[in-house]
Amino acid sequence: MAKNPIEAAEKPTVGRAMMKIVDEFLRHLEAEGYSAVTVQGYRYAMKPFLAYLADRDIRRFSQVTMETIQSYQDYIHHEHLSRYTGKPVSAFHQRNLLAVLKVFFRFLLRGGNILSDPTNLMLFPRIPKRLPRDILTKREMRRLLAVCDLSTPHGYRDRVIFEILYATGVRRDELRNLMLHDVDTTKRELVVRLGKGAKDRVIPLAKKACEVIETYVSDHRRHLLDPIKPDKGYLLLNSYGTKLSKDFSTKFLRRYTSKAKIKKKITTHSFRHTMATHLLKNKASIRAIQELLGHEQLSSTQIYTKVEVGDLKKVIDRAHPREKMEE
Repeated sequence: MAKNPIEAAEKPTVGRAMMKIVDEFLRHLEAEGYSAVTVQGYRYAMKPFLAYLADRDIRRFSQVTMETIQSYQDYIHHEHLSRYTGKPVSAFHQRNLLAVLKVFFRFLLRGGNILSDPTNLMLFPRIPKRLPRDILTKREMRRLLAVCDLSTPHGYRDRVIFEILYATGVRRDELRNLMLHDVDTTKRELVVRLGKGAKDRVIPLAKKACEVIETYVSDHRRHLLDPIKPDKGYLLLNSYGTKLSKDFSTKFLRRYTSKAKIKKKITTHSFRHTMATHLLKNKASIRAIQELLGHEQLSSTQIYTKVEVGDLKKVIDRAHPREKMEE
């Protein structure tokens, strides 16, 4: 079918020389040890900036000034729309787009492509500190674990997914990329390789999670393998015998929360919040939770101390003198 002439018209693009520099930048990130997921994220984050420069006929990065950066920041705040929702992007997303530019222009300055860094005086948008939403209660967590059909390889794999998410708080891509050799049930350890920030971390595993993983690996995983394709060693496999897809979690969690009669909007990140909140409630130290979650800054972990406001209300009701005063 012929395209509409307006739709077929090509949008302005930056020149080959600029794209070559961007490719060099991405290869540099790979050489620095950044994960493939992170490098891909940087690639996507550069796209709106490159399109912005092309629209303004900027053909060299040396032409980018502080005013250009300021104008771009205004653009992504007021005009840039999410390719998923068609709505303005969040302050968090804006901050990510700008943070990538900060790294990119530092790379250009070190390589002698520019004489000064136009992002030097750039101010990042403030991100509202929201409390984690849709945290599972212990009762809801038990219901979710109980609805997995342990008589089938897929059902047992799904139970393993929930056990690992709840036991370790790993991120979605960290879960997908787990290899068989990353889990040692004898030592009760799970290794996350090249997690966020290109860092490895070792997470202790709960005994129950180890038992479920051992049974899955010994009795069920082989039934998920494709008899023709080679086994690449991923711990968790999809129906085609390969690693879980990037978007596996959406339908997966919707199906299971429906079966467990949980009305909250649960994502893989919800398990991260749930694990941290339950550990904190059971008197785990904030520093220990920081290590488990792989947070660079303690401030990222301290958000969970605010989740327990319900418990603080009970303390107030029980212990505050005002509650015992007669009128």
